[in-house]
Amino acid sequence: MLGITKNNQKESTDFAGEEFVIYATCVCLAATFAAGCLGAVIGSPLLTFPLAMLISNPVVWVLMGIILTVAYKMVVEPLFYLAKNYINGKRASKGEKSEEKDTELQDLQGKTPEKQARPKTPDRDSGIFDCKENKDSFVYKTNKKEDYKFWLSNFDIAEIAKSYYGWMPYRKKGHREFSKGVFFSCLDNLTSFLGNRLQEYKDKVKGDNNLVLSSILNLNNNHWVTLVISHDEKSKKFRAYYCDSFGEPLPEEVSSALQKTLGIDNSSIRNSKAKQQDDKYNCGIFALENAKKITDMLKAGKSFDEIDDQLKYELSSEQLIEKRKEFAKALKKDEQSRAGTPSPVLGSPGNISRKDSGVSLDSVESKQTKIVQYNTTGDGNCFFHAVFGDNSSGQYKTEKAQDMRMEWHKFLSQFNSLNDPRMPELLKGQMQKVFGAFLENPNHLIGMSDSIKDLVQHTNRRVEKIKKKTNKLIKKLCCLTTLKENEVIGDLRSISASNLNISERKYDRNYNSDTAANSFLNGKSIYRSYLEAISSQSYHVFIEEISILASLANIEIDVYYKNNGNDVNTLFLPNAGMINEGYQQNNELWGNKEQETVYLAPGHYERAEIVEVEPSLMEKVSSAIQSVVTVCVNALGLNT
Repeated sequence: MLGITKNNQKESTDFAGEEFVIYATCVCLAATFAAGCLGAVIGSPLLTFPLAMLISNPVVWVLMGIILTVAYKMVVEPLFYLAKNYINGKRASKGEKSEEKDTELQDLQGKTPEKQARPKTPDRDSGIFDCKENKDSFVYKTNKKEDYKFWLSNFDIAEIAKSYYGWMPYRKKGHREFSKGVFFSCLDNLTSFLGNRLQEYKDKVKGDNNLVLSSILNLNNNHWVTLVISHDEKSKKFRAYYCDSFGEPLPEEVSSALQKTLGIDNSSIRNSKAKQQDDKYNCGIFALENAKKITDMLKAGKSFDEIDDQLKYELSSEQLIEKRKEFAKALKKDEQSRAGTPSPVLGSPGNISRKDSGVSLDSVESKQTKIVQYNTTGDGNCFFHAVFGDNSSGQYKTEKAQDMRMEWHKFLSQFNSLNDPRMPELLKGQMQKVFGAFLENPNHLIGMSDSIKDLVQHTNRRVEKIKKKTNKLIKKLCCLTTLKENEVIGDLRSISASNLNISERKYDRNYNSDTAANSFLNGKSIYRSYLEAISSQSYHVFIEEISILASLANIEIDVYYKNNGNDVNTLFLPNAGMINEGYQQNNELWGNKEQETVYLAPGHYERAEIVEVEPSLMEKVSSAIQSVVTVCVNALGLNT
């Protein structure tokens, strides 16, 4: 359990506080009188006994109340919540598919059911957004559009590697628990990046001989392939395995880079000749699967011949679709844990997520933690003060705060829109989340950027107008044809063309709300307004922007905050894939700090620290009882 402390004063977490005592006393009195009256009516001495004790011997009555209260808190309440969580978990798992189908139909119709509970909007100054679902994302295309023939982007591959395989860009030894001893890399520019990434891997191996480089490479901007490299601690030599799902040979530029940077000769390089792919859009799926197989086998010390045999496999179209669904499910789960669904890190021990909290589940039962917040300068640049400042002046502050803000502005000023080909895919994906959040909640921008707010409101009016026209079109087509409404919605574009001669261009302009939204997201106007906004000290750094700043400063930022009344913890890791090759990072400005913890209160970031506290005796007893109950439930098979 994690309590929150401000100025080192811990809030009480003990259930025997003044309010609880008053509450328990009132309940006991009410129960005593109710039972006594009922006992007098039906002639039951057992029911009148508590009332008799209250009148004749109040001390005994008080002791009875204390015993019943303790029994309730230590036995009944844990059992109740255990049963409740079990039932809710079962309902969630059963209702997941039907809920997704219902949501899809409602989105197509442009309707929101009246009885559906919509998430509460966070405080407009909190820096927290409830983002619209990105309709260009892997999850949306796979789950909602049921499109299984699109080409994976750099962003898709990096996110799948992180969510499905647990791989992410390796930064320092402390990240081994996240990346499982794998230095993962996804390069969308082979010529510019390969040499640098190989050199970075060579430097990392000096501190970790067993580290494996697992990389997905983009050939000619139209095909994903796999390159995995391992290091032999005894011979001090590198081994490389290359696999192209079309069975094509190792490109000369890759071979040259391996020999030049790592000194790998031809005898230590193997090229798979297995032809696995027979379409034009699943190369990313094969590249990821091959990376997993090759990485595992190289880590296990397997020979090249053994890896050759392992890669002689085929995937049918049905299996490839199923693999995309598996990836989408992992991405959806990861998105919910990081942004949409409140993180359980601040909850009870049984709900803590190892990935989100970085805390051992075994240690939580015997230890508690609390977050301590420290006074931080609030001049509009509080994010920079909280992350990079010191407290030499009595509160956390950095004199370089505005310079850091302008460096952020300088970095993004290299591009003129999200459609700028120079913008890395990972950065584009994150910026789409930021702009999508603006579109969802324009009121968050009050006092920050009137120009962005005006663009958002104009776009939203266009979207609403298109949705109304679309609903009229659906009704019209239902009258013209014998099709049901859901059948028309499912294939609206082609049915419109065949029955009303509506061209593709006209349909997109008048009936496709995505066109209006994408025009906003990828336009130059919103980008110019955004650059102007972030240069101002009045612009608050939002949650969705922290990953960009973490990558710019090459620092881990652990953020605690409340979203819809729930405690949330998100760890933002630096990602080199967000920084374009031509940009020179200003290490002198950002410093060499590797990690920092901050707390986001409504409208203000503060420096924070997670500290351990000893649980009270009653909490230890309660935790022990919950453990016993859990063991009993598992033994009886009630958790299946």
